[in-house]
Order: sequence, then C-alpha cells, then structure tokens
Amino acid sequence: MRSYPRVRKPIKWAGAGIVLLLATAWSASLLWSVTWSYSTRDKLTCSAGSLQLRHFGNAFRTSFVGAPGWYIDKHQPPPMWHVHFEHYKGFLRLDGSIVPDAIFIDLPLWLPALLTLAITIPAWRLDALARRRSGLCRKCSYSLAGLPAGSPCPECGKPGAGTTR
Repeated sequence: MRSYPRVRKPIKWAGAGIVLLLATAWSASLLWSVTWSYSTRDKLTCSAGSLQLRHFGNAFRTSFVGAPGWYIDKHQPPPMWHVHFEHYKGFLRLDGSIVPDAIFIDLPLWLPALLTLAITIPAWRLDALARRRSGLCRKCSYSLAGLPAGSPCPECGKPGAGTTR
C-alpha cells in the first residue's frame, strides 16, 4: 500500500474546516435568516438549516425579491431535512395577468456536511493507520524505531506507543 500524505493532509484539514463551517451555518440558520439578493430576480438564502436559491422570471415584480443587497431576519422556522425543487412554468391567472417562470431549490446543509465527512473520516483513519505502520507515535509522530513493543514514547510519554496492530 502506497502512502499519500501530501494528499491526505489537505483533505482531512479542509474537510474538517468545511464540516465545522457547515455545522455553524446550520446552527445559525435555525435562529436567523441571511439573504443575499444579487439581482432584482435572484436571491440566495440560508434559513431553516438549508440553502435556498430563488430565481424569478423576467416579468416578476421586484417586490418578490427586493433590491440587491444583504438582509438578516431573526426567526425560528422548523429545520428543513429534505432536498426540495420546484419549477413553475408561466401560467395565466384568473384576472388575466401572466405569471412567468420561477425556480426554487432548497438544499439542506446537513447533506454537504455528510458528503464531506464521508471523505474526511477515511482520510483521518488512513493517516493514523499510516503512522502506526511506519513506526511513528500516534500522538506526536516521533520515530519509535528500535524501541521494544509496549514501551512508552520517549518524546511525549504516551504509554504503549511502541505497539503496532
């Protein structure tokens, strides 16, 4: 088995950072709604534990989205646990007005966190396994070459660092 520490290290630390960022965003989105309206027809919202993309067709009034900019609202909606997609085709209302296309996409934040964890956890496990197999201490990465099995690490004092599985 060939070791790839230069690949594993960025994967495990970037993955841990991304999961921490997503967990923080999920927790905050249960209390606040943060919206970035980047045009009069499009907006991106982090709310209710999900990332929500809203695109309204050309003929929609700007009151649906508002002026471009950042908006923060305090609210406590129930968390969203599923992926949601809606595409509204243009239709004719009873009063004769035409409603144009609209697309709504909701992606719960736990989904990208779970996918990131699926890559990050094996990277951490493979790194620990590579350390054990290469004769390094699991705690401080000190070389344990020449030490009898079961002896503590001379650098950090971790008991049983000389054992390998």
